[in-house]
Amino acid sequence: MQASPTETIAKTVVSGFALLDGTVRVTFARGAYRPGTYTILTANDGLAGTKFADFQTSGLQEVSNIRNPHLVYDASNVYLVLDPATLTLRPGLPRNLQSHANAINTFITCGGTLNPAFQRLLNLSGSDLEAALTLHTGEAATGAQQVG
Repeated sequence: MQASPTETIAKTVVSGFALLDGTVRVTFARGAYRPGTYTILTANDGLAGTKFADFQTSGLQEVSNIRNPHLVYDASNVYLVLDPATLTLRPGLPRNLQSHANAINTFITCGGTLNPAFQRLLNLSGSDLEAALTLHTGEAATGAQQVG
């Protein structure tokens, strides 16, 4: 199946039982995805078998805002879960910036949903991310006050 950031993720509906076997392959198109849980298979009479034998992805190096795609199951559905991305900083940054990024990452990995201002950070990297975190932490104002 193919996933696109601008379209819904493909879904299959089976009118009877669905026997789970084989491989689920997801090919991600380039772009920014919305984290969440997406139904990829619904079987009206339930699932036979506990899960697919294999799950493979491609194209993840070209996407943003998500990490760790995986499948979860209930009695009648298979879901593709796209966990929200976390911030990655280069080593050696000031402790306050690293602590701020760690707090955001902990919030994300514990299931929190970032407000839109913080979600924008997930689209940044390198010096752009460092500058934005500096503004979020108030480091820029503190430095200006120290100089003055």
